[in-house]
Amino acid sequence: MIALVVLLIVFMGLLQAALLSIDHNLRNELRDEATRIAVEEATRVRGLLFSTLATAAPAVATRNFRSLSQGYTVTRTVTSPDADTKEILVNVAYSYRGENFSYDFRTLVRNR
Repeated sequence: MIALVVLLIVFMGLLQAALLSIDHNLRNELRDEATRIAVEEATRVRGLLFSTLATAAPAVATRNFRSLSQGYTVTRTVTSPDADTKEILVNVAYSYRGENFSYDFRTLVRNR
C-alpha cells in the first residue's frame, strides 16, 4: 500500500512536469509565429514603392496551433528620420492565458 502511494506521488509530479513542458512548448510556438508574421509583413512592405510607405491600421492575423486558434494584431508604423529614409516598425501583439505579449520588428528603407 505504501509503495502505491509513493508511486502515485511520483506519477503526479511527472504529470505536472509534462503539462508544464507542453505549456512552454506552446508559448514558444506562439512567439515564433509572431516573429514569422512580423518578418513577413516587413518583407511585404519593403517591396512597396518608397512613396507609398505609410502607417497602416491594425490588422488581425489568425493562426491555428493544435486545437487552439490564436489571433495576432499586426500594427505597422512608418516614420521618416530624413527625406530619403523611412523606418518601418511592425508590432505583433497577442495574448495567451490572460497574459499580453508583443514582438517588434524594425527595418529601414532608403529611397533609391
